[in-house]
Amino acid sequence: MARNNFECGGGRPTQLGKPCRVLRCLRRNALLRTAARARPAVPLPAALHRTLATGLPMSADFTVRRGGAPILVAVVARLGVSAVAACAIAYKVM
Repeated sequence: MARNNFECGGGRPTQLGKPCRVLRCLRRNALLRTAARARPAVPLPAALHRTLATGLPMSADFTVRRGGAPILVAVVARLGVSAVAACAIAYKVM
């Protein structure tokens, strides 16, 4: 069984092709070339602060949800297979 994308048949060309496509788009598209040379609207430390102020709480929320899911399944599993299926469907709808 493949351990990562690079061991699959088409994984390596797919992963290596993405940066090449981005570079080709930057080279060919005048609007993207102009945007790449533009000065940032805010200094780098301020931009990093804004990004982390949003990203860290979101990542903590995601981690708690994904960490709590197996615990919830373990509790619901005592109720039977249909309860686990219903819980999985409800979790995906959420």
